[in-house]
Amino acid sequence: MKSTTKIVLGILIVVFSLSIIFIAYVASRYDSNYPDHGKVVNHQIPQGNMEAPDLPPFKVACLTVDPDASVQKWNWVGGTIFLKPSGTGDKGNKLSFSENISSFVSYNVEGDTLIIKLKHGDIYNAYRGSEGSGYIFVHGVDINLAIDSDIEVISNIPQFGVTAEDIAVNEATISANNAEIKVLSSKIGVLNIVNPQNGSKQHALIERSEIGTYNLDLDNLYGWRVSESKIGVENLTGGGQHDIQQSKQESTVVNWIPKSKDASLKVQLFGDTVSIKFQ
Repeated sequence: MKSTTKIVLGILIVVFSLSIIFIAYVASRYDSNYPDHGKVVNHQIPQGNMEAPDLPPFKVACLTVDPDASVQKWNWVGGTIFLKPSGTGDKGNKLSFSENISSFVSYNVEGDTLIIKLKHGDIYNAYRGSEGSGYIFVHGVDINLAIDSDIEVISNIPQFGVTAEDIAVNEATISANNAEIKVLSSKIGVLNIVNPQNGSKQHALIERSEIGTYNLDLDNLYGWRVSESKIGVENLTGGGQHDIQQSKQESTVVNWIPKSKDASLKVQLFGDTVSIKFQ
């Protein structure tokens, strides 16, 4: 029995020792490939005077990364596309941005589409500071679009949200890449929140606004909310299983358009008297 016990203990000690060695090896490899997870550094780009290039008319604005200056792994550059009303007497949709990022922005109009390219990596290197390893975020790359007519905004860059405030248009179509879409104090006939081209998630917020028809694809949302707003019709679509909370203060009519026979929508109601009509 004593010999057997010694053999068993010896095996356990060997297994334990090998486990410690393996964990130490994995930890060393992990640390060599990833930044210091306990360190997060944020840098805000200072805002300077605004530059407004003279551009042909456009109806679509697409934000993307200049492939010659992309951001490397573990580096982040964030910003916002602001939609604002045009000034009195201004005609057509206009682009503007801070002079502090003007050397990192290129743009051209193809047909009715404004293509804005950011030298993402160059912005990061210019404003990242002198910190070593860790998660380093550069914020404040703001793009302004002054609009007086219908607009479609496509933000293909991660962490670049879209904020529409005080605008009044017949139709607006917006998508963002792993970022938030905000519609604040606006009046829009038809608002379309569409899925990002790369299938990433986005968040949608409508606050203090009036929307005639709200078209929303639930598949690529990590959340959405309506606050102090009036919506005529909500058209919801999706291909998976979705849960929503609904009140008649949010909208008058809700339509569910499933993408497949397996799609489902679970609705939670709060103290409202409602009428449900199936088509």
